[in-house]
Amino acid sequence: CDLHRLYGVAAADALADAYAALAPVDRARLAWWDLYMPTAQLTFMDGWGLAPEELAHVRAAMTERRDQALAALGRG
Repeated sequence: CDLHRLYGVAAADALADAYAALAPVDRARLAWWDLYMPTAQLTFMDGWGLAPEELAHVRAAMTERRDQALAALGRG
């Protein structure tokens, strides 16, 4: 989620691909993790004390990550 938020989807996906090249990765389980983490952040981020513009940026990035996970799971 942090890579996605800071550097975009390509950076987050590149890390997952690099990790998968070194160790077995169950992509279905990874998609569930990619659903859980942004959903949790979306639930609690209003209490983080972020500036409004940063909150909007984080919300947009985590919404995108959540939606990608839902699509990967065939639910989006």
